[in-house]
Amino acid sequence: MRPTNTKGEKASHEASLRYVVTPLIVACIVGLAVCAWISSSPAILPTPESSAGESLLNSYLRIAHQLWLIALIVLLGNLIQKIIRIRIKQSSEGWNTMETPLKQSIYFVNKNRLTTVLFIAYTIAMISGTTYLYADMIGWYPDLIDGHFLNNFSIKQSLIKETMRRTDFRFFPLAHQDIHILSWFSINIKTWMLVSSMELISIVLLSVRFLNKLCAYKTAQQSTILLLAILILIHPSTGTAFFQVIYSERLLCLFFVLHINAYINYQQHQHREDFYFSLLWAGLGVFTKDTAIILFVIPAITNLLISATKSRQELQPINQEAIAKFQHKHHLELWLCIIGLAFITSYLFLSLLPSVYAQEGAYNDNIPEGFIPDIRFYIFTLIILMRVIGIASERLQYNLLDAINVSAICYTITLSFVYEFNSNSYLTLPVNLIIAINIGWLWMTAVDSRFSPSLKSSKLISGSIAASALLISVEHIASDQPFAKTIADMKIEQDSNQKTYNRLYDIAKEYRKQGKPINIIINRKSRLSERRLLYRIPYHSLIEYDSKTNTFNTTDGETENDSYTLKEGDIIANLDKSVNLINPILEGVEAKLIYRHNPSKQTGMILEITKVKP
Repeated sequence: MRPTNTKGEKASHEASLRYVVTPLIVACIVGLAVCAWISSSPAILPTPESSAGESLLNSYLRIAHQLWLIALIVLLGNLIQKIIRIRIKQSSEGWNTMETPLKQSIYFVNKNRLTTVLFIAYTIAMISGTTYLYADMIGWYPDLIDGHFLNNFSIKQSLIKETMRRTDFRFFPLAHQDIHILSWFSINIKTWMLVSSMELISIVLLSVRFLNKLCAYKTAQQSTILLLAILILIHPSTGTAFFQVIYSERLLCLFFVLHINAYINYQQHQHREDFYFSLLWAGLGVFTKDTAIILFVIPAITNLLISATKSRQELQPINQEAIAKFQHKHHLELWLCIIGLAFITSYLFLSLLPSVYAQEGAYNDNIPEGFIPDIRFYIFTLIILMRVIGIASERLQYNLLDAINVSAICYTITLSFVYEFNSNSYLTLPVNLIIAINIGWLWMTAVDSRFSPSLKSSKLISGSIAASALLISVEHIASDQPFAKTIADMKIEQDSNQKTYNRLYDIAKEYRKQGKPINIIINRKSRLSERRLLYRIPYHSLIEYDSKTNTFNTTDGETENDSYTLKEGDIIANLDKSVNLINPILEGVEAKLIYRHNPSKQTGMILEITKVKP
């Protein structure tokens, strides 16, 4: 039997609660006061547009984040050290009989062959056709190959700037850091996608484990596992997030399922190891997305409120002994609330304060707000209503699933007002994960566990396939951006970017051999630029068209930074944006088409100027 809490440990942690909360509250007050002071007296500091202001802001962001990272590493390292000590003690006592991951994997594959085939097929689809020439990877790539591959274990400034140098009120310092660390060992995008697929498979399997812990005396059978895997994998939000490595929702969902597994283990067994693991995953998770705090703190607050309400209903006296008992019972919830307070404090100093000073405006100022649910969300709503009625009638017991459902509702409301809640968007991936877990719970309790074991290997699997296929088919018909279209569009765009780039390289190389001058004209709004991969193309000059001023300027070549006049033989290229971007360039010239990837507007296109209109 595992060792549980001791009175000495509880007393120590209660003292720690007091010592941590007070400094955090004081820091919050100080942070708010400084923000108010900067906002009301901007003339005291150099203007953010000046060189002195830029230097001050950059220095502050660098030093503040370095100190924050040191503090985070120390605190999380302390949790890891405690977990290791517990593991060592458990091993010395000889009660730890867990099977090795290899044996667990072999057992899973033997028992769930259809699910394994689905995982393999999905991984192949993720890796196939993936390229660096897509979305934000275009901007990150130059830093990854800086130093000619001889300085592997170095900080990649593009990833740091994306997360820890923002002044637009966003705060997700640990987003993309899995990719940052992975880039020290490999810059192969296929390898990254393989790791991303492992993260996704882990999310599915941890969701199954959570259901097993949630449903007492029940174990998820093959049909439930397959159903849950299909629901999580085959959805536009999952496809968008995991078929590229540029979205922080991947890491957020992984930390979340790790957290709720440790959380429910601690609720059921009160083991210190699970306590520390829950805090560890929550401490990492809240900093991977600015809205992540909702997923990790709201369930804890919900549990505290439910427990307090039950205590009042039982007419328990509110005295020092009752408060101490309440703290003992909800020690983890109180610490999770402190993590939420630490997040708020960090946000004040690392995001709000520099953003107020920079006066750039919020990241989401021009993002449309709204609420666009899909059929899964309506099913989720029905499940919540069913559980509320069941709990009220005492047919069901309130548990952690209800708490995370509350967090999903809060997450939905927040996205609806701050960004946009569109069920097909990668932003809603955490909510869709919780919805899939709820549907898995419903299938597991209402279908899977109610039939004899002889049905579970055949008819129930067929039933889960039919049910999931029906749901996905309805989604495909009802949605303007279903999973299949999302993946197809993404793959076509990646293929277009890569093949157009390769064709442009071949054209430039061929023209140089013929002695022709190679001047390439692109729109400045393109993600590609001289620094971003185009420097590898053997051109004479790279010219950017500025749509705001309607001018052409040389950004790389013999006459760098000079204005440019279009000439016959110049090459006009659209590599990664809509062809509409080059329409203004074509207004004053006649050009022949050299290459076009596909007939859509979102396609790569290369043209040669044959005549300049007077």
